[in-house]
Amino acid sequence: MSYAAASVQRAGRVIFPVALCATLAISVALDFHERFISSEIRDTAQKYQGIDLQMASASNGDGVFLHFTGFDPPLNWIPLDIYQRAVFSLYPIKVLAADPKAVIFDFDQLQAANFDPDAQWMLNNGTPVEVTYARQPQTGALTFTVQRVSNGAGAR
Repeated sequence: MSYAAASVQRAGRVIFPVALCATLAISVALDFHERFISSEIRDTAQKYQGIDLQMASASNGDGVFLHFTGFDPPLNWIPLDIYQRAVFSLYPIKVLAADPKAVIFDFDQLQAANFDPDAQWMLNNGTPVEVTYARQPQTGALTFTVQRVSNGAGAR
């Protein structure tokens, strides 16, 4: 056997196991992605789909003020989660959950700054729609209500 033929044979013995290992590694990586990462993305999208649909139907193109009641610790993270998703799903439409001058970094600050605005405040701040999420502490039931302010004084 010539030197060239022997080299090709040795290369074949090295390339085949390397190719097999690479194929297996790619297969495992794709399986991992499908089972864990893709399903996590789907689960997250489904989790927020309800909020997205609620915000889209409530807003109808207008700015929204979010009002929260009944979210005491340890559930005080829920309003911040809803607020962040509403901002994301309605962008570039204005979404407020407190006075625009308020600085909010965490759940407690949002809870402290959140209030039930009057019609004039809502109109002045470009949020003619109030969406209220109310949690009943006794039952844990969550209600979602929408009120739209008209340009008439005091109408709500």
